[in-house]
Amino acid sequence: MWDEKNGQYQLADGDWEIFAEKLECYLLSKNITNDEVKVAILVTRLGKDAHALLRKLVAPAKITHKKYDELIEIMTNELRCMPSEVRERYDFHALRQEPEETIGQFITKLKNYASYCNFENLNNALRDQFVWGVKDEEIRVALFETTELTFEKAVEVAVVQETIGREMDMSLSTQNQDIMEDRGMPEVTFRYTVRNFSKLDCERLSPTFYVRNLPWNILVKPCTNHIRDHESRKSLGFFLECNRENDSSTWSCYASIEFRLLPHKKNQKALTGRTEHLFCRMDYDWGYRDFIYWEDLLDKEQGYIKNDSIVLEVHVMAGEPHDVMD
Repeated sequence: MWDEKNGQYQLADGDWEIFAEKLECYLLSKNITNDEVKVAILVTRLGKDAHALLRKLVAPAKITHKKYDELIEIMTNELRCMPSEVRERYDFHALRQEPEETIGQFITKLKNYASYCNFENLNNALRDQFVWGVKDEEIRVALFETTELTFEKAVEVAVVQETIGREMDMSLSTQNQDIMEDRGMPEVTFRYTVRNFSKLDCERLSPTFYVRNLPWNILVKPCTNHIRDHESRKSLGFFLECNRENDSSTWSCYASIEFRLLPHKKNQKALTGRTEHLFCRMDYDWGYRDFIYWEDLLDKEQGYIKNDSIVLEVHVMAGEPHDVMD
């Protein structure tokens, strides 16, 4: 509406058409007909937020390159259908980072949705929703631990954490690719990163790798182990599967395996378990139901979980397979 004190239109109050009508009457009363002058007066009568909106609507052109009537029409069309502030804020506060969405994409989405929310403190609103909506729990914890957290600082922390995770993925991918290229190797070390570990509630299977031309997979799942009487304890189940899709009942392959849970802290040793097994159709998986207690794994002081991810590794030495049929 028209602010009688400073003559500016405040976007948050609406009533654009009333403002435009008053401005037109003012121009007529002053006998102002020059279009450039009318545009200049219009701009000086717009509050900061309304001016920013108009610049956005005419971009990439400049406001001064448009006709006065064209500018009035642009603003009228925009503000006539301007959504409800309450609805816009509701939609904004419902935003969450999608599984495949990057930090940068999530930030852009937050800013776009905030356009019509009219927050008194936009940066604080963006910061709070960013912390609430970010998908990675480890990033959220890092944000909680950051003193004097601003929106800009939150973005900086999150981007660094995201980059670390991406570099880890690329490193593991390169190592595993070397394994994929030679399927006949008798000895292989394969790594598997389990992401969103805190949400692991069922079996999860790694990509397939090959040893002795047979397909192998790491299988990880939560397991409940009975300790005594009626007591039980949740643990990490860590297994290796061989040739699981082959229906032949005659094949077999003997292997020596070292299971490893890798730490992310320097100078800390991996948690390991060594075993041997004769894999066959009736017994194609082998490993540990209680590789590590669940609460110990989730304990950050133990050093095995970071960014809600753990890294598992198996070192496999396999003998010559027998009676394998395609």
